[in-house]
Amino acid sequence: MKEKAADYEVDLEMVALPQNKLDDDGEWTPNYMRGNFEKGEKEVEMVCKMVQAVGEAGIPAIKYFLCEMENQRTEAVPLGRGGVSYSTWDLSKANSEDQRWEERVSAEQNWKRVTFFLESVISVAEKYEVRMACHPCDP
Repeated sequence: MKEKAADYEVDLEMVALPQNKLDDDGEWTPNYMRGNFEKGEKEVEMVCKMVQAVGEAGIPAIKYFLCEMENQRTEAVPLGRGGVSYSTWDLSKANSEDQRWEERVSAEQNWKRVTFFLESVISVAEKYEVRMACHPCDP
């Protein structure tokens, strides 16, 4: 991938971890962020292999996120140039009555999930000299 980009005089400096594609059941949020550590172990192993491959390819960084649920959005208005829609969030338009999660997650539960991921992945990233860039969850 890095060589292909170089053919077009583009330096590939970062790739995004496809975290919404890790779950065999098609769930958007990885199992490790939903508290299912048994299935999450397999996902974390896949992530570690991806980090290794990125490091071996000479790509210096990976973008990832640690959201318990998908990013929240509201209607994409107005449309942009050429009719393109934007990813938007407008608190005044958000329906606070809509439950956006299966169950509430405490800070302690969330940190346990984050720690489960980071304790395995960061050591691999350090070994292969890959910087891990955590994208904050929106909004």
